[in-house]
Amino acid sequence: MASITVSVTDIIPANHEVIYTVIADYHTGHQAILPRPAFKEMKVLEGGFGAGTRTHIHVRIFGQSYYYEQIIEEPEVGRILVERDIHTGQTSTFTLDPLSENETWVTITAIQPLSAGFKGLLERISQPTIMRNLFKTELQQLADYVTRTDVAMQSV
Repeated sequence: MASITVSVTDIIPANHEVIYTVIADYHTGHQAILPRPAFKEMKVLEGGFGAGTRTHIHVRIFGQSYYYEQIIEEPEVGRILVERDIHTGQTSTFTLDPLSENETWVTITAIQPLSAGFKGLLERISQPTIMRNLFKTELQQLADYVTRTDVAMQSV
């Protein structure tokens, strides 16, 4: 099956452990960094922190609604977190590479299966730009969130 891969990276001015705690916390931290208004809702169905968490997500883009039921995996605890949709296999991977005590290279990568035919062609044209913009917003919101004094102090 054909797919597209989109990846966005930024340096976040915070310790990698603080960042990972925010991303892996699906009750509070992750909810706070989701790009709105595209992400309408995220419900935690099971767990809530890191591996084994299950979520239900509603995304609305250009009037079209998408629903995902994801299982969260941690192939490298503290460094890599993967969200896998149980129906489509679509994945979003968060990878953290510490640059220093207070700087982390954060990469969000998505692999999205493409539909067949003309719809797949449209997805191949439109999805990379849409996903890049969402990821850039998410990384900016992550940076804003972790650099607030109260969040950084709680996680140290």
